[in-house]
Amino acid sequence: MNKEEINQLLLTLNRKDDYRFEDINFSNFTIKIAAGLRAYSEPRRFMGKLFSYKSIQVQIIETVKDQDRIIKPLDDERFQKFGWAKHFSYEKNNSEYNSSIGYCVPIKDISGMIHEIYRVSKLKMFF
Repeated sequence: MNKEEINQLLLTLNRKDDYRFEDINFSNFTIKIAAGLRAYSEPRRFMGKLFSYKSIQVQIIETVKDQDRIIKPLDDERFQKFGWAKHFSYEKNNSEYNSSIGYCVPIKDISGMIHEIYRVSKLKMFF
């Protein structure tokens, strides 16, 4: 899956409800995207199309041996090096914590993020 194919996919994603978009599935990964009033997105209001948002909420799930594992990119050496991983953290009481939720991930970074996760999914040495 190249970046152009990913962009086409993102353009055709439909909403599941007022909070979530359809999941993106490939290999053993599922990418969940949310935007709107109840999501960490900008703006925080309902808009029909994904590219109407400046940033969105993202979660990455990996299925290994029929078990779903929620990924924290900053704790997973396969993803730590990617620039978008920094969005998977939050601050509380002046301390930084790694998260399984990507907070306000810029929409311009989404296709590159999906492409990098797709490439990681094809590396057999990790399985």
